[in-house]
Amino acid sequence: MGRQRYSRDGYGMTQAEAQNNAYNDAERENGSQDGYSGDMNSDDGNMRVKCIRKPKPAKRCTIQKETQKGARKWVTKYVVQSRWLDGDIYNEYDSQGEGMKKAKEFVLATGKEVEVKIIKRLENGSNRVAVVSPKKCEMGIWRFSGEAMC
Repeated sequence: MGRQRYSRDGYGMTQAEAQNNAYNDAERENGSQDGYSGDMNSDDGNMRVKCIRKPKPAKRCTIQKETQKGARKWVTKYVVQSRWLDGDIYNEYDSQGEGMKKAKEFVLATGKEVEVKIIKRLENGSNRVAVVSPKKCEMGIWRFSGEAMC
């Protein structure tokens, strides 16, 4: 086990975004290699950062509106969902009674706690009304360098 110098450029509108992009590039190119790739993804945290080019945010944007033919139809659904952070959705039902019945059956079968939520879902048509894009912006470039285990 030794150490190897690395230097990698990252692009982004902020230093944190550029660092994340550079790290992901190193991970894609080298794999994790259990922390011994010799690249940025196995650095011990003592990296140097230099701003090569400052980002230039967009001053204007374009808006492309999506037109909808006909009316959008919204329907009410009852969702049986995990109460924990994963928020897994187990199923959707058309009536509250059906959702409660299925939730009870699921809890008795699995021992997991769930909640039943009411939601509105778009049944037909698109839920997108517009796409808003920056007209012209320039990503910043940061150079990350240091030593990493290899």
